[in-house]
Amino acid sequence: MTMASPTEKLVEDVASVYFGAIGVAIKRGVEIDDGGERGDASRCVLSGRVAAALQRLNPGLPHDTLEGVARTLSRAPHPTLIRNNRWFHELLVDGVEVEYRDPKSIETRGGRARLVDFDNPGANELLVVRQLTVAGLSGKLIRPDLVVFLNGMPIVVIELKDPADTEADLGVAIRQLGRYMHTAPELFVPNLALVVSDGMLTRVGSLTSGPGRFMPWRPIGEREIGGAATLEALIRGLFPLPALLDYLRTCVVFEEDERGEIAKKIAGYHQFRAVRKARQSVLEHLRPPSGDGDGRGGVIWHTQGSGKSLTMLMLAGSLIRHPRMANPTVVMITDRNDLDDQLFDTFAAGRALLRQDPVQAESRAQLQRLLDRAAGGVVLSLIHISEPTRPRLI
Repeated sequence: MTMASPTEKLVEDVASVYFGAIGVAIKRGVEIDDGGERGDASRCVLSGRVAAALQRLNPGLPHDTLEGVARTLSRAPHPTLIRNNRWFHELLVDGVEVEYRDPKSIETRGGRARLVDFDNPGANELLVVRQLTVAGLSGKLIRPDLVVFLNGMPIVVIELKDPADTEADLGVAIRQLGRYMHTAPELFVPNLALVVSDGMLTRVGSLTSGPGRFMPWRPIGEREIGGAATLEALIRGLFPLPALLDYLRTCVVFEEDERGEIAKKIAGYHQFRAVRKARQSVLEHLRPPSGDGDGRGGVIWHTQGSGKSLTMLMLAGSLIRHPRMANPTVVMITDRNDLDDQLFDTFAAGRALLRQDPVQAESRAQLQRLLDRAAGGVVLSLIHISEPTRPRLI
């Protein structure tokens, strides 16, 4: 554990002001512990806030059932951090499966207890804790600069550095987060994203991101595109509750290879903006009876290396989830075999976002069969397969 420099503390103070400006509560770690919000320094969730959120978001579930849900959250089932992170992410997005006895009918019922209310962002609680001391399994202590809690669960860890210290750049901050994960992995089981910043330069990565995959987060507002990747840009762009919950549900993919290695991929600022803008345009242009538009959602212009396959996966998943889309059929058309295979591999790896398995059409007849359905389905095809047969000119 190292003491923050005066300039680093100033960056932390400024970050707190930015969070306060968007309505997020700020507390110091000592306040959390003096208030008895967790049992001891080894506990990484704020148990009282978790219990209050469970009661608030699941008023129809019995108290003892919700206590069981809280116990489930504290018992990660896997031996590795990334597998536990994937497990917890599924609980955040889909809820915890429960069985309980209905007090009126005395019947056993099944359902899911919500950890997050995605439909009503204001029903959730966001809290930033400064300098929270966490004890690892060995008893060694860590003290991240900022930890962001959603309904009592730590979903973002932010490590700050002194912009005037040339020896403490963002690479040092990334390595420090790696040591934190090794020392106290329990803190990172619910984690959505890792952030490093010196106030002026800000980068965002996932639990499996190497240093080169921590990407700048630039402003995403209409009048700010292309601005500097400052800490203010990140806080104002990602941490308002509607945006953060949208990112949590839409912009996270776990890819597992044939060896069982898992890579967690999260959207960059440009991908997040593209998904939100494209979804809004599609919804605004829905044809009757779903809307009053012309059915033309628009165009996303991708540059090489921008992560277009991942953006399309996240957009497809977002549209599939939206109630106004009424279980749409998504068709992806490419013009080259290698692109078709690349896109299919990305969609297959991200089937959790799609909530179904994608299918690659190998012929026009198969494509017609796949599209002969009332709703649902994710189909990928080459353009020459999807084109209608044209008569030959003699």
